[in-house]
Amino acid sequence: MYKVVKREQIVPNIHLLVIKSEIIHKNARAGEFVVVRADEKGERIPLNLIDWDKESVSMVFMEVGTSTSKLAALKEGDEVATLAGPLGKPTDALREKRIVCVGGCYGIGALLPVVRMFKKNKNCITTIIEARSASLLYWQNKLANYSDELYEITRDGTKGFKGHVNDFLVDYIKKNNVDLVYVQGCTYLTYLTSETTRPLGVKTIVGLNPIMVDATG
Repeated sequence: MYKVVKREQIVPNIHLLVIKSEIIHKNARAGEFVVVRADEKGERIPLNLIDWDKESVSMVFMEVGTSTSKLAALKEGDEVATLAGPLGKPTDALREKRIVCVGGCYGIGALLPVVRMFKKNKNCITTIIEARSASLLYWQNKLANYSDELYEITRDGTKGFKGHVNDFLVDYIKKNNVDLVYVQGCTYLTYLTSETTRPLGVKTIVGLNPIMVDATG
């Protein structure tokens, strides 16, 4: 069993989960994930690694069903049945490139370690975060610390650019020499972004985290 250090709601339905671990940090890299199971009968849920140190690992997740609702109900001192990782393919550590990072819902949080790694490697970073409304945007200051530019998009126009990320992205790419677009978020966002960048000839990488049998391939 693995002890919960912290669980808090960041914005409606988006939660931060910190679990005690003294091992995972040794091999963790940006873009990787862990598998968490709330109890012995729960689903094995892949969650992006957001941060890690010698004592704990942090994840952001969206509360959408029974298994994630169990995670959302956790309190400090509670325990989860499974914490396995790091797993997945780490993001390539590119250098001196112009990179656009796009995130929506839980993907906003998942961008943080990737943006941090890209900036450490002297890339020029433009971060774009999208939500239905301003109340669902979060961690702007954290992301801005590692971004040369940060843009906010809301579908209802309550903050930043009104519309969808694809509308903004087409105009941005046409005006700037972009080497790579990196996307984290729901399947629709990653699909929409990929279909937007494809005809523009811009290499695009998406972070995928569907439910898996054992998460080891």
